[in-house]
Amino acid sequence: MQQEMNHKITVKVTSRGRITIPKNIRKKLKLTTNSKIDFLQRDQTSYILQTQDKDVFWNQIDQHIAKYGRFNERKLDWGPDVGAEIIDD
Repeated sequence: MQQEMNHKITVKVTSRGRITIPKNIRKKLKLTTNSKIDFLQRDQTSYILQTQDKDVFWNQIDQHIAKYGRFNERKLDWGPDVGAEIIDD
Protein backbone atom coordinates (compact mmCIF):
# COMPACT_ATOMS: atom_id res chain seq x y z
CA MET A 1 0.00 0.00 0.00
CA GLN A 2 1.32 3.43 -0.89
CA GLN A 3 1.88 5.74 2.06
CA GLU A 4 0.48 9.22 1.59
CA MET A 5 2.82 12.05 2.54
CA ASN A 6 1.43 15.43 3.51
CA HIS A 7 3.97 18.24 3.18
CA LYS A 8 2.54 21.74 3.01
CA ILE A 9 4.27 24.32 0.83
CA THR A 10 2.75 27.76 0.39
CA VAL A 11 3.33 29.93 -2.67
CA LYS A 12 1.91 33.32 -3.64
CA VAL A 13 -0.14 34.06 -6.73
CA THR A 14 1.10 37.12 -8.64
CA SER A 15 -1.17 39.84 -10.01
CA ARG A 16 -0.97 38.01 -13.35
CA GLY A 17 -2.23 34.75 -11.80
CA ARG A 18 1.16 33.04 -11.86
CA ILE A 19 2.90 30.98 -9.21
CA THR A 20 6.49 29.83 -8.86
CA ILE A 21 6.97 26.16 -8.14
CA PRO A 22 9.77 25.87 -5.58
CA LYS A 23 13.09 24.62 -6.95
CA ASN A 24 13.19 21.48 -4.79
CA ILE A 25 9.78 20.42 -6.15
CA ARG A 26 10.76 21.20 -9.76
CA LYS A 27 13.89 19.12 -9.31
CA LYS A 28 12.05 16.22 -7.66
CA LEU A 29 9.40 16.16 -10.42
CA LYS A 30 12.05 16.72 -13.14
CA LEU A 31 10.24 19.80 -14.42
CA THR A 32 12.02 21.91 -17.02
CA THR A 33 11.04 24.77 -19.30
CA ASN A 34 7.80 23.95 -21.14
CA SER A 35 6.99 20.98 -18.89
CA LYS A 36 3.26 20.43 -18.57
CA ILE A 37 1.37 19.78 -15.34
CA ASP A 38 -2.17 18.48 -15.00
CA PHE A 39 -4.37 19.81 -12.19
CA LEU A 40 -6.69 17.01 -11.04
CA GLN A 41 -9.58 18.11 -8.80
CA ARG A 42 -9.72 16.00 -5.65
CA ASP A 43 -12.64 17.75 -3.96
CA GLN A 44 -14.23 21.23 -3.79
CA THR A 45 -11.12 22.98 -2.45
CA SER A 46 -8.11 20.87 -3.39
CA TYR A 47 -6.28 19.70 -6.47
CA ILE A 48 -3.55 17.19 -7.14
CA LEU A 49 -0.74 18.17 -9.50
CA GLN A 50 0.42 15.49 -11.89
CA THR A 51 3.31 15.74 -14.32
CA GLN A 52 2.88 14.45 -17.84
CA ASP A 53 5.23 11.53 -18.46
CA LYS A 54 5.68 12.35 -22.13
CA ASP A 55 7.52 15.54 -21.15
CA VAL A 56 10.02 13.52 -19.15
CA PHE A 57 10.50 11.20 -22.13
CA TRP A 58 11.00 14.02 -24.65
CA ASN A 59 13.32 15.88 -22.26
CA GLN A 60 15.47 12.75 -22.11
CA ILE A 61 15.46 12.58 -25.92
CA ASP A 62 16.52 16.25 -26.10
CA GLN A 63 19.35 15.58 -23.63
CA HIS A 64 20.48 12.58 -25.70
CA ILE A 65 20.47 14.65 -28.90
CA ALA A 66 22.43 17.42 -27.17
CA LYS A 67 25.03 14.89 -26.02
CA TYR A 68 25.30 12.61 -29.09
CA GLY A 69 23.74 14.55 -31.95
CA ARG A 70 20.78 13.67 -34.15
CA PHE A 71 20.27 10.19 -35.53
CA ASN A 72 20.51 10.09 -39.31
CA GLU A 73 18.89 6.99 -40.80
CA ARG A 74 20.40 7.58 -44.25
CA LYS A 75 23.85 6.69 -42.93
CA LEU A 76 22.79 3.14 -42.03
CA ASP A 77 23.68 0.26 -44.33
CA TRP A 78 20.84 -2.23 -44.09
CA GLY A 79 22.45 -4.61 -46.58
CA PRO A 80 20.91 -5.95 -49.79
CA ASP A 81 17.14 -6.21 -50.13
CA VAL A 82 16.09 -9.82 -49.64
CA GLY A 83 12.61 -9.42 -51.12
CA ALA A 84 9.22 -10.01 -49.58
CA GLU A 85 8.57 -12.53 -46.86
CA ILE A 86 6.03 -15.17 -47.88
CA ILE A 87 3.77 -16.39 -45.11
CA ASP A 88 1.58 -19.51 -45.42
CA ASP A 89 -1.22 -18.93 -47.91
